[in-house]
Amino acid sequence: MTSTHRLIAIFFIWIVLGVALFYAFGISLFVPPNTVVTLAILLLLAGLTATWFVMRLPHARSS
Repeated sequence: MTSTHRLIAIFFIWIVLGVALFYAFGISLFVPPNTVVTLAILLLLAGLTATWFVMRLPHARSS
C-alpha cells in the first residue's frame, strides 16, 4: 500500500464517519441523549481503530 493509497483510505474512513455522525446527531430529537453520546463515541473509536489498521498495513515495496 503506497502513501497515496493510505491517504485516500484514511480520507474515505473519516468522510463516512462524518456522515454517520451527522445522522447520529440528527436522530437526537427521537432518542435519549445518552444513546446519541454513546453512538458518537463508538463511531469515533471505530474511526480511530480503522485508521490505526490502515496505518499498520505493510508498505509497498519498490523494485
